[in-house]
Amino acid sequence: MSLKVEEILHVEKSKYQDVLVFQSANYGNVLVLDNVIQATERDEFSYQEMITHLAMNSHPCPKKVLVIGGGDGGVLREVVKHECVEEATLVDIDEAVPRVSKKYLPNMAIGFEHPKVKVHIGDGFEFLKDKANQYDVIITDSSDPDGPAESLFGPDFFQLLKNALTEKGVFSTQGECMWLHLPLIRKVKDFCKDLYPQVEYAYTSIPTYPSGQIGHIMCSKDANVNLREPLRKFTPEQEDKLCRYYNSEVHKAAFVLPQFAKKALYDWRAVCYILVYSTNADSTILALQHCIATDVFSSNFGKVRESQQTIQSLKCSTTGDVLVGAAAINKEARAIDTPLGNVPRDVCLSSKDGDRLVALPTRDGLLSLLAHAPKSKSLGLDGLPFELYQYLANVSTDFLGLLVDILSAAFFVNWRPLSLVNSSAKLFTKLIANLMNKVGSKLIIPYQTGFLPHHLIFDNGWLNQLLMSHLCVVAFDLPQVAVLLDQEKACGRVYPEYLRRVLLRFDFLSRLRQGDPLSPLLFNLAFEPLLRSLLACPGLSDVTLSPVDIPLKCKPSPVNVREDNDTGARKWTLDFVSSSSAPSPVKILSYADDLEVFLSCPEEWSVLMYVLDPYSRASNLKVNTSKTVLVSLSGESHSAWVTSADSTGLQWHDVHSRGAIHFLDGVLVKVQRYSNLLKQRNLSIRGAGLAANSLLLSKVYHLLRVIPGGGTIKSWVMTLKRVVREYLVSFRPGVAWSTLCLPRTFGGVGLVDIADQSLALHLVYLQRLLRPPSPGDFISSWLIYAFQVYTGYKSILPWFFCSSLYKSCVSPVPVLKHLGKLPLKLLKLAPSSGWSARWFLDLPLCSILSTASSVRSPCDPSPFDPRFLVFNMSFWQPDLGIVDGVTSLW
Repeated sequence: MSLKVEEILHVEKSKYQDVLVFQSANYGNVLVLDNVIQATERDEFSYQEMITHLAMNSHPCPKKVLVIGGGDGGVLREVVKHECVEEATLVDIDEAVPRVSKKYLPNMAIGFEHPKVKVHIGDGFEFLKDKANQYDVIITDSSDPDGPAESLFGPDFFQLLKNALTEKGVFSTQGECMWLHLPLIRKVKDFCKDLYPQVEYAYTSIPTYPSGQIGHIMCSKDANVNLREPLRKFTPEQEDKLCRYYNSEVHKAAFVLPQFAKKALYDWRAVCYILVYSTNADSTILALQHCIATDVFSSNFGKVRESQQTIQSLKCSTTGDVLVGAAAINKEARAIDTPLGNVPRDVCLSSKDGDRLVALPTRDGLLSLLAHAPKSKSLGLDGLPFELYQYLANVSTDFLGLLVDILSAAFFVNWRPLSLVNSSAKLFTKLIANLMNKVGSKLIIPYQTGFLPHHLIFDNGWLNQLLMSHLCVVAFDLPQVAVLLDQEKACGRVYPEYLRRVLLRFDFLSRLRQGDPLSPLLFNLAFEPLLRSLLACPGLSDVTLSPVDIPLKCKPSPVNVREDNDTGARKWTLDFVSSSSAPSPVKILSYADDLEVFLSCPEEWSVLMYVLDPYSRASNLKVNTSKTVLVSLSGESHSAWVTSADSTGLQWHDVHSRGAIHFLDGVLVKVQRYSNLLKQRNLSIRGAGLAANSLLLSKVYHLLRVIPGGGTIKSWVMTLKRVVREYLVSFRPGVAWSTLCLPRTFGGVGLVDIADQSLALHLVYLQRLLRPPSPGDFISSWLIYAFQVYTGYKSILPWFFCSSLYKSCVSPVPVLKHLGKLPLKLLKLAPSSGWSARWFLDLPLCSILSTASSVRSPCDPSPFDPRFLVFNMSFWQPDLGIVDGVTSLW
């Protein structure tokens, strides 16, 4: 904005700054300090009223007020409008400003004439050093942080301000313009946040200031006050008489920020937003290029650490008070370090993995990223899809050279076109996430199944199903529950300082450059200390499938699995085939921030809260009690738990609850609704079959992964089949489901058989059982041991040969019953010449006789004593009176 100068009224160079006053054509007299417009007679009231009344009306009764800066007198004029004020003191370093303002800006300088006003010419910083607990409101009306006002924007000054305020004191300062100074505003706001429990940013319109706006940073020592709402209000008559801009509605509206400013000032990821909104696109890329190529982030990080080795003060995470003593600081620091203490010292990033994380991407790696880039995705802001990258990769080797050179280019001209920034950002984020995935599994416990390769979320569902069905059979009166903790916006609430400490504990900060995109793995690492704290807590019980007294109707013989010395020479590395060791007990299951904790009695709830408390204070975790659910593992309604749930506001779920059924019904209703919409398109039966596969049945695949089998699921799948069949076949007589599932060449429509698909989704569990154990696979050992407990048989090999023989034994456990259907759908397993002789003894007699002719020596069972071929009878049926000769030989 430009002003037409009518006449120069005053020019002087004071001890601190250039002072100019001129008469403008439209805005009256104008005060200019160091070539920056400070006030005009036409619009000064909006700024003076807002910076004053926002603070004054946020205090219950301000009697002593201090104004630092504001030598033009405008703030003083507004302060004395409040009748409760007994004393208003102005401190300004430059005597020229009040003197010139009294002469050329009399409507503003009228505040100097009030009897309650005192004026002190001097440095505000020095003035505050001996003023403790004296002022109810302090207003800093300074110019920009250059020249004489520079000291009024530092942390030391804000500490002095807090010391000078009374118990419920309020502080307000000029907060620059959100369009031009977001990094500075965020910096000042963070200073204040470390000192005051309440900090807010407001703004007002004033035409002659840059971008037509100016901000105000508001702080209060009262943790209970809401700065966004006026604590005191002018009456309508007072507003009409005393104010030209401010009123109670404007007070509230001043804190409503546009989205970009709200993200930049209140989101912990503000560095990214500030970079985007405070620079243009070219300078953003150039800055990133320079920082990555010169490793400026790493070098700056080293300097920061050197200057911050001694902590002078900390904010108490409980009360919000500033802690300055060594004992108080150490106690608060331990609140963060306590959860980290349960992470073993050897669990950290190795040097080799660290070097791999910061290595430059290779051409092959980038080509692989391009090959796996998603297709047919929605366009980004630049309107260009991933397919353009893939096309250019196929036709231009130079393009790939540019892609590789991005992370090492020294000149801006080597960068690819800006129009691809959306797609390339996703590619490079994925590149970093892939590197993190390779090391994350080494640092994170196997019970965390979120965002890690080979960790499956439906492992949690399978284990829960296994535990529930087991307890229903053997201990339905055991009051064990699963606590499904709901964390309020868990990932978004994590304190940056806590995340930094966690990464430092795992030795990441010395490896990752600041500014690298955060992947979900980082949040897994942030939750890792809590998971390890729960595992290490002796007050929390665990759940297991230890040998128990199984009811007669389900009892194999014998009940307890026998442990024999196996001295046979094994040629295969698998150790679990004839093992009967119980799997490790489980206390927790987690998928990212979704946490499940197993408790054995109501008294353990307080123990759980005790473990959560230090983690909550360190990381800012907030448990949403109203959405936390207690699930009875046995399905029974335990009165002690129901009473506890009612008293604490938790939700209770058992076999009588309708929540799960309602959920399944909701999915069914959604499928029905989509099928009704598709019917209106009048597709051919072939088209309808394609739509059913891709649009209807695909909606239930994830559900079927997590919930394996069971009577409820079986009946629900039958209903789902009926819905889909009615969509495909609206005529009579109808067509059988099996016919619809046939390939087109055989007269069907290629419809996916949802029952077979459910089995196919779980093929991974059979594959795991036939592979060496994996660190991230905790469910296989539970499946093996459950099979041993319910069949009385040590080896799982017979299960693959003739699973139908064990159908009745495993029928009480839907997980095992469902998994036993899979071998029947696959090719029959045949013995291998590489098998141990002992493995043949583990097999049922019928399996040996049917396949022995195809096996060559030395694995041919014919040389063995015939009594060993009835191993399954003599070993597991001692009640028949048959002498057990196996253990004496083996």
